[in-house]
Amino acid sequence: MCQTSQNGAFVPDVGRCPQMCLVCVVMRPDLCHSIMPEMDLSITDEGVLQIQQLYRNDMFRRFAVTEEDINASMRHAAYRQYILFHFGKLGHGIRRPVPSCCTWFIRDKYPDPNNYYVPFEPSY
Repeated sequence: MCQTSQNGAFVPDVGRCPQMCLVCVVMRPDLCHSIMPEMDLSITDEGVLQIQQLYRNDMFRRFAVTEEDINASMRHAAYRQYILFHFGKLGHGIRRPVPSCCTWFIRDKYPDPNNYYVPFEPSY
C-alpha cells in the first residue's frame, strides 16, 4: 500500500510494498489493489480458491497433505485468481506479474514456514 509524501509524490509503504510496484507508481495510493475488498472476497478467500482448484482439477491441491503444501497450493491458486480477475484468461505462455503489494498480501495469508517463495518468471 502506498502513502503520499508532503510534495504529493507517491511513496511505497515498505511494510506492504517493499518494491515499488507499477500500481503504486502510476496510480493513486487509494487505488492500490492490496487494499481493495476484492483481495479478500474474490482473490484470497479460501472457499473461492477451493472451488477454483476443484474446477481446474488442480494437482497441487490433490497431493497437498501438510500445512506447508496446502499453503503453497493456496498461494498458487491466489496468484492465478488475481491474474484472472484483473487480466482475464491468458493464453498459453503469456504471463503477467502480480504487483508486489498483492504478492505480499497473498504470502501473508498463506505463508511458507521456511520463507521460501518462487519468484515471478517472465515468459519469453
